[in-house]
Amino acid sequence: MLIGSNIFGEIYEGRVGKLTRLLNSFNSWSKGKHEAHKKLLSQLNKEGYIFNLGRRSEYRISGGIGKSFIYLVPEKQRGHLYKFRGSYIHLICVGHQRYRSMFAFKVLPKKIVDSYYFEKRIKVLADREGSGMTSHWKEYLCLTDGNQTKYKIFEGRYEVLAEVSEFNSDDEEDSDLPEFIDDKKVMGVEDGYVVGGELSYFDEVEAVEFNHFGDPKLIQWLKDFSWDEEWQPSATEII
Repeated sequence: MLIGSNIFGEIYEGRVGKLTRLLNSFNSWSKGKHEAHKKLLSQLNKEGYIFNLGRRSEYRISGGIGKSFIYLVPEKQRGHLYKFRGSYIHLICVGHQRYRSMFAFKVLPKKIVDSYYFEKRIKVLADREGSGMTSHWKEYLCLTDGNQTKYKIFEGRYEVLAEVSEFNSDDEEDSDLPEFIDDKKVMGVEDGYVVGGELSYFDEVEAVEFNHFGDPKLIQWLKDFSWDEEWQPSATEII
């Protein structure tokens, strides 16, 4: 199984990206969608994508034909992808059989990797204000891919990157903030600090992995962290 923490969102780069977006714009397998699928397969062949078969759960491509993402292949990766350890690849589902899916993948050129900020595939389900004796911050209920299971939910926060005062203004709205600080994307200001990077957590108790939305572990975790009033589990909440 692909490691959930190494999965990033799609960037829709180039001709393949445009055709993938077009394919996903159709709600049903109409004539237009079939034509888009045919064009995508042709383009993937032209651009040297590698085709293979794998179990849907193993490659996390059960969302349907046209679903795609970017994956950082771990140094200990096994299976079809072991030859690409340490590389970013673009992986896309292009077909289904009864128990397996056909997928295509290709290593991303270094210029693409260097020019894009790849964000983890995270869906924010709810948010709220957190506070302590002398400070306040924003907390997010985040859904992402699990490492050992299908899903993971965690209570996430952005990382503190700098003080707002470093950018010549104490006014949060008027501060001239950069787009990146230390290669981390700036997301906003909280309590006088510039925050950004990726939503993450610091302690394992702040996350729970599960395979379905009725899992008792998930229900109990939501209660323990007081998210049960902010969000109710639903099978429609798929990343």
